[in-house]
Amino acid sequence: MNIQFVHDLGDWWSHTIHVSKYDETVPKDASVAHLLSGDGAVPPEDMGGMKQYAYTMAKLTGKLKIEGKKTDGTKSDNGIFADPGTERWWQVLNSDVRAKLNVTTLFASPIEFDLETARSKLDTAIRQKTQKVGKEKSKLSKSSFQSGIAAQTTRSNEMALPQDPKKFCAICGVTVALKYCKGCNSIAFCCREHQVQSWPTHKEECRRIQKANKKNSR
Repeated sequence: MNIQFVHDLGDWWSHTIHVSKYDETVPKDASVAHLLSGDGAVPPEDMGGMKQYAYTMAKLTGKLKIEGKKTDGTKSDNGIFADPGTERWWQVLNSDVRAKLNVTTLFASPIEFDLETARSKLDTAIRQKTQKVGKEKSKLSKSSFQSGIAAQTTRSNEMALPQDPKKFCAICGVTVALKYCKGCNSIAFCCREHQVQSWPTHKEECRRIQKANKKNSR
């Protein structure tokens, strides 16, 4: 089975996810997702698509020449193969990579991939608390082609919440690899951390259900 999605409609980063069976071992705490490998850093936004991104990376790795530019932006020569010891290499890095809004680590390399850092970021993204399930928000944009004025508003779209609390994590709403509360077996969590986080608000209900179950079993 394949899943297709596009990230950033402007640059059109198309992804294909192939769902298959994985027979090797994974860490016990990887209940939702585990990153196996990767290559390169996150592409800077507004690169001009995959082709322009490839050109930029080729310049930074010495595979394409970097042209000199005059003050008006036109070429001043046929270019040179540059490296971090040249001013032109730093100009490309600063303007085409570091200046982008989604590049948050100033000294990270755009061509290197750190597996452990990526795994940590993925785990943080999965485990962080999201908006309440069933209370999604959407942004509505309205613009006038005559005046050029644009406005944006945010409204909440609510839908019925899932009725079974054992179908999703009580903290983040994740719906896979769930584990039930051992005390009452009536609520689910995606990980131990979220169970501990939920305990202050869940404990009274948990004890009430346990007490009722003991009474009914007599």
